[in-house]
Amino acid sequence: MRNNVGVATKVIIVLNLLAVSLSPVTAFAGAFGVGAYISSEPDSIKSSIADSLNSVGANVTRTEIAYSASPDWTPYDTGINLASDRGIENLILLTAGTELPSVDDWGNFVETVANRYNGKASAYEIFNEADNFVSANDYAPYLSRAYDKIKAVTSAKVIVAGLTARLEATSFWNGIYNAGAWDKFDALGLHPYRNSAPEIVEFNIGDFTNSINIAANVIRAKGGGKKIWITEFGIKTGTAGAENQANYIARAYIMAMSVAEVEKVIMYRFRDGDEWGMVNADLSHKTVYDRYNSVVRPLSDAGQAEKIYILDKKNIDNFDGVNGWKIDQSSNASLSLSGADGLYSGAMKYSYNFYSGEGYTVAEKETALDGSPVGLGIWAKGTTSGSILKLRVKDADNETFQFDMGKVTSSWNFLKFDFGLDVAKTSWGGNGSIDYPIRFESVVYDSQGNTSSGNLYLDELVAINGSADLYAYKFGSRLAYWKVSGSRETSVCGQNLNFTESPQITSVGECSSYTPSSSGSVTAAAEPASTTDQSSPTTTSSTTTRPATKENSRIEPDKTSAVADGKDNITFTISLKNSLNQVVKSDKLAIESTGSNNVFGAITADGDNYKATFNSTTAEEKTVKIKIGGLELGAIKVTFTAVPVVVEAPQVAPAPVDVILETSSAPSRPNWNLIISIVSASLILATTIIFLLLRRFPILKIKIRKMLSLLAKSLKQEEE
Repeated sequence: MRNNVGVATKVIIVLNLLAVSLSPVTAFAGAFGVGAYISSEPDSIKSSIADSLNSVGANVTRTEIAYSASPDWTPYDTGINLASDRGIENLILLTAGTELPSVDDWGNFVETVANRYNGKASAYEIFNEADNFVSANDYAPYLSRAYDKIKAVTSAKVIVAGLTARLEATSFWNGIYNAGAWDKFDALGLHPYRNSAPEIVEFNIGDFTNSINIAANVIRAKGGGKKIWITEFGIKTGTAGAENQANYIARAYIMAMSVAEVEKVIMYRFRDGDEWGMVNADLSHKTVYDRYNSVVRPLSDAGQAEKIYILDKKNIDNFDGVNGWKIDQSSNASLSLSGADGLYSGAMKYSYNFYSGEGYTVAEKETALDGSPVGLGIWAKGTTSGSILKLRVKDADNETFQFDMGKVTSSWNFLKFDFGLDVAKTSWGGNGSIDYPIRFESVVYDSQGNTSSGNLYLDELVAINGSADLYAYKFGSRLAYWKVSGSRETSVCGQNLNFTESPQITSVGECSSYTPSSSGSVTAAAEPASTTDQSSPTTTSSTTTRPATKENSRIEPDKTSAVADGKDNITFTISLKNSLNQVVKSDKLAIESTGSNNVFGAITADGDNYKATFNSTTAEEKTVKIKIGGLELGAIKVTFTAVPVVVEAPQVAPAPVDVILETSSAPSRPNWNLIISIVSASLILATTIIFLLLRRFPILKIKIRKMLSLLAKSLKQEEE
C-alpha cells in the first residue's frame, strides 16, 4: 500500500511540473533590456544571440512584426520563443509601413498577433516614430483599434510609437489627446538619442533626464497615470569610442530611472552591423556588454533612483523677496514678479505672457560672484511648455554668456549648467571665453516659438565651485556614482569614494549633508539639495523634505456609493508622496465635501498612509475634496442613496409536507459502466491534447522525456 501511495504521489508531482512547464509566461520583472530583433537575425545564430542576451542579464528585448495579410510566422515564432523560453520579456513592435492598411485590416492583424503570442509578449508598441509619416489625428484610430484588440486577449501593455525626444513630439502626443485616444495606451514610447554624454546639456533637449521629462511633462499635464518606455536609445561606437560608448550608455540607464514615470529602458541594439551594438557582428563582446553586466544589471530590479547632489555651492539669491529685480528688458512679452511659497521658505513667482513666438522675458539683478565658479544651478517648477529657462552672466570684459538650463516641469527640479562641459550656451560682446571675475546678470525665459502664458517658481539660485560634474544616484542601499570628466576623490554618504568616468556601485546608509575630505566646502543631499546660509555666500547645510505633490499622491476610496443612514462609512486611503515618490508625512490634511449633513471622522495615520472616514444622512451625489494646506490633492465623486424601506410580508402558514420513508436500507451500488466510460473519455481527451501540444511545442518532448526518465528511475528505486 505504501509503495502504491508513493508511486501515485510521484505521478502527481510529474503532472504538476508538466502543467507548470506548459503555462504561458505572463509575469516579468526588471526595467532594463536591449533590442535584439532575433526574428530578423540569421537562423544560424538566433539561438546564440538569445543565449548571449540571457547571459548579460537583459530583462526585456524588442522584436518587430510588420503588417501583412498573410505573414510568414516562422521567424517570429522562433525569435519570440527563444526569448520567452529564457524568461526574457518580449516587446513586440507592430509596424505597417508608410502605406497604411485600412483600420479594419490593421485590427484583424493585431488580433491575430495578440492571440498567437498571448503569454509571451508583455507589451506591444504601435508603429515606430509615427510622427515622421502620419499625423496624430490619423494615428489615433490605429492606436485605438490595436488597444481594443490586444486588451480583449491579454493584459499586455500598449505603447505609443516611440518618438525622438524633441518639441515636435509634444505636439503629436497632444494630438492623440485631442483625438480622444489618450485612454487607449499604457505608456508613451520615447527615443532620446544624443551624440554626447547623457549629462551634457544640449540645445532644446537639455541633458538625458531633461529629454525624458519632455514626455513626463505631457503625462503630468494630462493628469498622470501613464508610464514611459524608452524603446530605443544609444550612441555609435564610431561617434564616442568603445570606452565612452560603454560609460555613456551605462550612465543613461541609471539616470533614466530618476524620472518617476519611466518603467522600461531598452538600448538599441544588441548585435552590431551599424556600430550601435552591444556585441560585435560575430557576437564577441564589446566594452558596453561588460559594462552593462557589471553596472546596469545589478540595478535592473532596484526601482526608482533618487538623485544625490554633490555641490560646492554659494548662494546668489534665495528669492525670499523680489526687491532689486528689474523687468524692463523683456521683448514681445510681459513679466511680473511676486513672492510665493518655495521649496524651503520663499520663492519668486515669475508670471509671463508671450505675445508672439519670438518673445522672451528677462528678470535682471546683477550680483558679483566670488572666486571662479564653474557652473550655475537653480530650483524651478512651473507651467509645462516648450519654453526654456536660461541664466546669464557677464565676465570681466563685460561679455555676456547665456546658458540654457532646460525645460521646467510641474514639480521642483534642480537645473544645472557646467560652463566647461555643457554645450547649450551662447555669448556676445567678446572673445567667447569666460574671463574671471564674473557677475550674475539675469533670469531669462525664452518662448521657443510658443505664444503662451503661465507661472514659474524659482528658488535657490547658486554658483557652483570646484566640480559641477559629480553624479550619484541612490537605489535603496546601493549608490551608483561617477564623474563626467576625469576623476576626483570625495566623501559621499559617509564613505570616501573615487569618482571616475566609469560608473561604480557601492552600498551606503542614509545620505545627508556632509563635509568631504577634498578641499572646499561641499554639500551632498538627496533631493531637495541642502539649503545654504541665505545671509552670506558661504556654504552651510540643513536638509529639507520636499513637499507632497498632487501628481504623485494618491486617494483611494474603498467604495463610491453608500447608504445615507449616518452609519455606512466611505473610507479614503490617502498616500502622500513628493516629486521623487518619497513618502511624506503631514498634519495639515483636511477633508471636505459638497452637500449637507456630512460627518467626517478623524484623519488617522495608517503606516505610510492616512485613513479618513465619511458618512451622511442626506441622499445625494457629493464631491469630496482632500487637501493638504492650500493644495487640493484630488476631488472624488461619491453617491449616498436613500435608506431602503423594508415592508414586512404577512406570515403564511407553511403547506403540509408529506414524508416518504425508504423501505429498503440496502446501500446503492456504483455504476461501473458509467465510471469506466468517463475515465476512458478523459484519457482520450488528455492524449489528444498532449499530442497537439507536442506538435505545437517541440521543446516539450525534451522536457517530457526528462520527466518520464526521472519517474522511471524513481519507480525502479521504489521497487528495489
